[in-house]
Amino acid sequence: MKKLKKGELLQFLSVIYASAWTTPSSWLVSIVACNTQSISGKNIPDQYREKVHILLVFMKGGTHSMAQYAAETERVAPATVSTVANPAPLGLSAFALTTFVLSSANAGLIPDAKIVIGLAFFYGGLAQLLAGMWEFKTGNTFGATAFTSYGAFWIAVGGSLQFNWISGHATFAYFLLGWTIFTFIMFLGTLKSNGALIALFGLLFLTFLFLTIAEFGGGTGVIGGYLGIVTAIVAWYTALAGVLSSGRSAFTLPVFPMK
Repeated sequence: MKKLKKGELLQFLSVIYASAWTTPSSWLVSIVACNTQSISGKNIPDQYREKVHILLVFMKGGTHSMAQYAAETERVAPATVSTVANPAPLGLSAFALTTFVLSSANAGLIPDAKIVIGLAFFYGGLAQLLAGMWEFKTGNTFGATAFTSYGAFWIAVGGSLQFNWISGHATFAYFLLGWTIFTFIMFLGTLKSNGALIALFGLLFLTFLFLTIAEFGGGTGVIGGYLGIVTAIVAWYTALAGVLSSGRSAFTLPVFPMK
């Protein structure tokens, strides 16, 4: 089978397009009958395939050809579907559980804060880091920044508790102060998102603030602990809302989007 050169194909298509809307389809068939096999095979460059396909469908369908082409294109074209699930519920859940346990210790409900070390390394730390990386994949800059940062925070806390890296209250106070400032910056980034995230980061900011004051000698550690517990509950709520909205569920939870 003789291959059509690019120039010949373009000339052929220009003639067909010029007469396609005014000439009966039987006339078009007589023009291209000897070329149908060659132009419908694998000899057509990729950039011309759609045009030739339009022509062939037109010839086959008469007055209904363009509607047929639209239907075929919609049926044949591959759907663009994201292969990455929403990582936010995982990140929020990891943050919530680790925060809940350490905050319970800060509030005096748990006698030993070292119970949080395993969670800080593997759930609040590693799982959140993974969620942050997957948020980069989805294009969510805020989620990627938040989950990656707080995942690293929990790994640092776990290491500090495990290896006794905390040299004193004043030193740890400045560590917490830095995270207080960062959390306030992230809080500003939630103001046009939804009420659930605004409440979450607002409460987390207050938690860090009261814990920082406590490490400076202000005696507000218990208040910071209870604020952390409330923060964890809000994080769990937001995670559940994300899980329910991402699949077929019996009900959903509102997150109160900002208009």
